[in-house]
Amino acid sequence: MSIQGTLETMSLSDLLQFLGAGRKSGTLKFDRGKISKQIYFQNGLIVGSRSNDPREYLGQVLLHYGKVDESQLQLAREAQRRSGVLLGEALSPATIGAVAILVKVKLSLPPVTVPLLK
Repeated sequence: MSIQGTLETMSLSDLLQFLGAGRKSGTLKFDRGKISKQIYFQNGLIVGSRSNDPREYLGQVLLHYGKVDESQLQLAREAQRRSGVLLGEALSPATIGAVAILVKVKLSLPPVTVPLLK
């Protein structure tokens, strides 16, 4: 099943409720210009997300919310480059705990084209 439309047709909250109530699995994709965001669903539950917006990269989000400072982020990025691990793995355990708190941050999206689910 594939659904396509805009958020002018159906509000984001109605769309998320529809996907949850229908226990849908797949990817909800938002595109606006060069920015692309995805929300991954499994049996109606959100199980992950992704964005190519540089303002939403993990390091920038942690800086914005004051969970790391520039020097801590720089050290983690250097460790990441040396070892090849993901940035989240290069951060200290205390910082990783802060990442879990950030999951509760609201996502605000303007009307966009929305290709939906497989």
